[in-house]
Amino acid sequence: MIMALFEYLISDLEAGWLQHSQGLERLLEIRGPESMSSLPCLTILESVRPSIIFSALLLRQNTILASPDWKTLPWVNHAGRKDAMQLLIDILADCPGLFALRESLPATSAQLERRSALHQLEEKAYAILNSLYTWKQSLGISPWTEVPSPSSTPEVKDLEGLSTPIWQTVYHFDSLYQANIMSLYHGAIILVSRLCLGIQLELDENKCEEIRASINMAGIAICRSMDYHMERRGDDISSLFILFPLRMAFDAVGIDNAEIGSWLKAILQQIYSGSAGRWATARYLLDIQPLSNNPTPA
Repeated sequence: MIMALFEYLISDLEAGWLQHSQGLERLLEIRGPESMSSLPCLTILESVRPSIIFSALLLRQNTILASPDWKTLPWVNHAGRKDAMQLLIDILADCPGLFALRESLPATSAQLERRSALHQLEEKAYAILNSLYTWKQSLGISPWTEVPSPSSTPEVKDLEGLSTPIWQTVYHFDSLYQANIMSLYHGAIILVSRLCLGIQLELDENKCEEIRASINMAGIAICRSMDYHMERRGDDISSLFILFPLRMAFDAVGIDNAEIGSWLKAILQQIYSGSAGRWATARYLLDIQPLSNNPTPA
């Protein structure tokens, strides 16, 4: 188990982390959730859960981490470690199942069956969104303060032709931990909301503008957090925690806005080649295509 984790951490293959994450998940499945309740094993589990979930998302596969046993039994002797981050990852673990279900939708030729399946998928997606909103409310106060945008903020021309920051303020947090959980939260909102948007577009119903507004708001929130992340990331692990939110922000606001898109790509490139360590995953994210809004199976 330790050697598999080490191999995952040192991999320099652009998509190598996908295979390594799958291998780690298989090892966890063999061991079972009960065997991960000691503190050393629990620490390993907590460190690999996000990567296993993200790989399942990209591969459109279910993950064992969505099981209630995997969300509870490893923490039975260390309940105090089930903090806000771990509770958020519990919710995120349910997301791969949405996309696995989307891949199994009936063909478009079977319209009645497909519409029924789409409504069921939408219901599951909204249940996850509600869990995310409930999690956010449980935090109580806002975990950030706002400060003026730095010179690195992407700009647009105003009506007088003057350059102005796209957002006037950025977020500063009490700690990198708070920044990580909020960026992860907004990334999850984008992920699930874009799935809901694709369903709405196919069903031709009337919630699209509301969903688009939510996606845009979450994308901008991630962007406004990036300066804090980049100032305080001290090692590769902190970089890993922002790769998923960065990708979600690109899909949310970087595709339609060229200035934001170029800015986000520059951050990914900086993570890949920066002094804090080379993350081949970052370069991989620069090249992959945006996640589709369309729930039609590929």
